Amino acid sequence: MDSSTGFLDFIFSDSPKNFKAAYVSLDSEPYQIFDLLLKEGRFTNFFSRIEIYGNNLATLLSQLPRLEQDDYNASLLREMIRAFALSLLAERCDDRKSRSAVARIVLSVVKLSDPRGTLGQFGVRLGALPGILRILIAEGHIKNLAVTHKGCFEDLVSEPQAKEKWVELIVDLCKECRKHGMRPRATDAIEFIRRLGWKKNTP
Repeated sequence: MDSSTGFLDFIFSDSPKNFKAAYVSLDSEPYQIFDLLLKEGRFTNFFSRIEIYGNNLATLLSQLPRLEQDDYNASLLREMIRAFALSLLAERCDDRKSRSAVARIVLSVVKLSDPRGTLGQFGVRLGALPGILRILIAEGHIKNLAVTHKGCFEDLVSEPQAKEKWVELIVDLCKECRKHGMRPRATDAIEFIRRLGWKKNTP
């Protein structure tokens, strides 16, 4: 039996159920997560229904803190997942459903990461992808992250380039909002992002 079956069956399912089998499969062969991007057939299949299969992956990743052990294999798996997510952000997402699925995956990966200088590149990459960042901000995910995973949030916006791009997007979203619509001083940028107290629909 293919040891990757549990993971792939979970991802390419309309109603995935066996979290543990999928995790055990992925833990035994962490590199297989890249098959979703590097194997042409699976890449095409994954992106053709990313609103379903991407959300399956995000759901699985959100379960990892409960299932993982703190050992070398777990560290390797986390690193593979982070590298996968960065590669995923390089793919083109042309519609809101695909951007929303990618946003969920990235959010799950950020929560899994060690909040000690490892997330700056995610923050910069997201700053260059306003369609995805807009979803994370407008649906309240960034505000919640700042509360539940403070270290991850602060690391995510630690790079000057990330701060600049995130603030630009927030100001643009709040053009008509007197409370948030004015650009903050550079020293206040993280607090400005952290204190997003609003949600709004995005196109």
